[in-house]
Amino acid sequence: MKKSLVSIAFVIVWMFSFSQTATPPAAGDGTSGNPLQIATLENLYWLSQNSIFWASGTCYIQTADIDASATSSWFGGEGFPPIGEDDYSGINSFKGVYNGNGHVISDLTINRDTDGVALFGSITGTAVISDLGLINVFIDVTPNESHYDAGALVGWNLGGTITNCYSTGTVNGDEFCGGLIGSNDDGGMVSGCYSLCNVSGYTTIGGLIGWQSGTVVNSSASGNVSGDNSVGGFMGYLSSGLINACFSTGEVSANMWAGGFADAIDGHVTNCYSMSNVVRNTGNADTSYAAFIEYVGNNVHVEYCYSTGSVVYSDSVNPINKGFISTVGSNVIFTSNFFDYSVSGQITGTGATPKISSQLKIKTTFISAGWDFMAETANGINDYWGINPDHNSGYPFLKWQGYKLKPEVTAWPVSPTLECGQTLSDAVLSGGSASVSGNFVFADSGYAPPFGSSSYYDLWFIPDDSVNYEWLGDSVIVAVEDTVSPSVTCAGDQVLNLNQGETFYDVSGTAFDPLVYDNCGVDSVSNSFNHSASLNGAHLPTDTNTIVWTVTDMAGNTDSCVQVITVNIFDGIVSPEQSGIRAFPNPVKETLEVDMHGLLFTEIGLFDIGGRRIGTFYSEMIDMSAYPSGCYYLKITGEKGIFVVEVVKQ
Repeated sequence: MKKSLVSIAFVIVWMFSFSQTATPPAAGDGTSGNPLQIATLENLYWLSQNSIFWASGTCYIQTADIDASATSSWFGGEGFPPIGEDDYSGINSFKGVYNGNGHVISDLTINRDTDGVALFGSITGTAVISDLGLINVFIDVTPNESHYDAGALVGWNLGGTITNCYSTGTVNGDEFCGGLIGSNDDGGMVSGCYSLCNVSGYTTIGGLIGWQSGTVVNSSASGNVSGDNSVGGFMGYLSSGLINACFSTGEVSANMWAGGFADAIDGHVTNCYSMSNVVRNTGNADTSYAAFIEYVGNNVHVEYCYSTGSVVYSDSVNPINKGFISTVGSNVIFTSNFFDYSVSGQITGTGATPKISSQLKIKTTFISAGWDFMAETANGINDYWGINPDHNSGYPFLKWQGYKLKPEVTAWPVSPTLECGQTLSDAVLSGGSASVSGNFVFADSGYAPPFGSSSYYDLWFIPDDSVNYEWLGDSVIVAVEDTVSPSVTCAGDQVLNLNQGETFYDVSGTAFDPLVYDNCGVDSVSNSFNHSASLNGAHLPTDTNTIVWTVTDMAGNTDSCVQVITVNIFDGIVSPEQSGIRAFPNPVKETLEVDMHGLLFTEIGLFDIGGRRIGTFYSEMIDMSAYPSGCYYLKITGEKGIFVVEVVKQ
């Protein structure tokens, strides 16, 4: 009895430790204008548990990145329960709109032996899933047990729309298994999606999609793909519909029936490429392999595609006739397809022309064959393709990959010379030419290189057609010279009166120094009196001092000016300005006050304009009220000499 109670207690603790909480969204009403907001793993789990909210027209938006690592221990290791049931009726599928809003769900685990193993087990016609990333997903289904539709994002897409979604991690499925989508059925639309997942399964396995009867455009798969049979780097089997502007690069391995891009197609493939290598596993004898597509059915178009991958038989001699397609039905149209026989190890391949690598890395090979390239209109205006030696290993890329064409600069501009003080934007760039119109511009156009330098500076060629062409960079030498002379402006001629007892004028400060300027920087300033850059501290004698100022710049250019400073010896009369004496108010009506500025005086004489003394005062306060209006002079005799002040009587 005691043992039983312990066992029951353990089970209860185990159940609670792995319990999940379904939390409804905290905001939104499910309309397109106010979608329900999925912000947490609990919100996402709530959605999986409430099928009434899977209805057509119900809208969701993810408002944060979601950490789903806890799902690895949910339900005894089965992980997250998918949203939407894959019962092949579509009745219990997700039919709403889920906008990932650029967010991700990381470390999601789903480990279930059933159909429709993915975040969304199944979606149908009105469903739209967009802008969602699944990072480090782990999807696991036991193979060879007839379980269908496994993928990171959607198990079975029955006519829905999936745009701008991606996945990384691992997907292990059974039948109809893809890195992002298990089956894209009934005209389902997939665009702008990619998967980096490593994918494995039993049959009909693809890097992005396992099985399709719909449309996929502008998408890619780069994970490794393996399975028993019907394995493709991008798609396992295209039942019907279209694949346009897509590619694969992951390694492909199978026991039988495998292609670098797809195993088999009964729909159209246009403007696609594969760099996937294909490996036949050890112990097998099947020969249904190809670098691009293993089998092409009746009435199918394969146009403007190329492959570079190899085909290797692990325990046998490698084939040499699998360079593109292995088996072909009737009424198949092949248009301007190529494969690289110099790296693939294949000499021939049905449906494509063999070329060496260098031929597949020049645009003329493709444009002359009718491929619709960027920056040309003769072959169409969709601009599916571009080529650039710096991208995609030099092979053509699809425009949506974001690469641009590389213009050819046939000549970079000759090295310019700048006048000192000019910026790089002032440089005259001549002699440059390119294959397309554009401009040569210095990267740091506002920089002014120093005089005497001769250095390399980064230069860009910026094409006028910046939509299709990238910028090209190089560097050129820029020399800096100085042909402009400096300028010097003297402070002006000066007349200086010495005080009583002074024999020279003592210069203090820089008031007598000239203004100098040079576009590149002054090297030296000198004067003919004390041969220095300033008169500060100079002792100017009583005389007419003619001083020549000379300025020299960094390049040795010079300029000069002449300044005359006359120093007068004390003549017994000192100007009030020299002494600081003042009389106020001036003009005056009644009382005039004389401010002696601390100097002692013996008398103040008042003189009219004719020079006649009309009054003598011994005080600093002078009554002027009795004098008629006019001009008068005060002659102040003091300890420092005689001072004359002009006064106006009102």
